[in-house]
Amino acid sequence: MVNVSSMATVDPFPGLSAYAASKAAVNLLTKACAGEGAEAGIKAFAVAPGAVETEMLRSIADEEMLPRDKVLSPRQVASVIVACACGERDEENGSVILVPSPT
Repeated sequence: MVNVSSMATVDPFPGLSAYAASKAAVNLLTKACAGEGAEAGIKAFAVAPGAVETEMLRSIADEEMLPRDKVLSPRQVASVIVACACGERDEENGSVILVPSPT
């Protein structure tokens, strides 16, 4: 199982506390699922990206506020998700994998 969380759980965006709280719940659900599913071989990961170039991001931050070179592409996030699903990150089972935005 691969859940999509957010870096907002460690650095919340102003005005988006409910979003950050819901993603924090995803993190705990991931940890619980990994523990409960261990006996059956179930693995669970939470991938927590920083800002990603999406319609949602652009509805709250224009390029002047957050330039494209300071955000992740959806492909970058997808590559981490695929690595989890393919077993390449099994040592991180039950954890939150932070994927920070470029600096």
